[in-house]
Amino acid sequence: MRKNQAYTFYTALLGSGGEFQVNPTLAAGDFKISIGGANYVNLTTLPVVEPAGSISVKVSLTADEMNADKISIHAKDVAGGEWVETVFTIETDEANVTDLRGTVNQVTDTGIFSLNGDFLSDTAGAYMNMWFVFTSGMNRCIPRVITAYTGGANKFVRFTGDNNTLRGPFPNTVAPGDEFMILAGAP
Repeated sequence: MRKNQAYTFYTALLGSGGEFQVNPTLAAGDFKISIGGANYVNLTTLPVVEPAGSISVKVSLTADEMNADKISIHAKDVAGGEWVETVFTIETDEANVTDLRGTVNQVTDTGIFSLNGDFLSDTAGAYMNMWFVFTSGMNRCIPRVITAYTGGANKFVRFTGDNNTLRGPFPNTVAPGDEFMILAGAP
């Protein structure tokens, strides 16, 4: 996430029952952006469900929309409650952004595995309540919230909770070498 550079991220929207909304209906006005604290306006590009029929929503921001240290995106179903209102915050201030990317090392199961990455913290709990998103493998673009992080030499992450929630294990097999990124801003 760099200031003045186009940026794309993927998310999933929760239905009113707490489940991910499959193939949510997205319309003009559903996603608004505040650039550096300015008034909210519609995104230049309407987000899309990608791949089609899935829970993954692709949000693409232009370089102009990324022209501030802090970007806020407000997502609300203006047609009426198909999915839960949420806000995403993006920091582009490069002094505050660390590239938290890497690969899976050892897998215990879809809710516990260790990580490889040059910039990962050794501090236990460092990434608690942050987003974890796979960028490759069978769980690509499916977000989860980290519920525990051991740090140290092994750097284990844990995802505990109901399988159908943001805090539960991943739905598909996790394999060594799967690529990931960790992002701030989880609920």
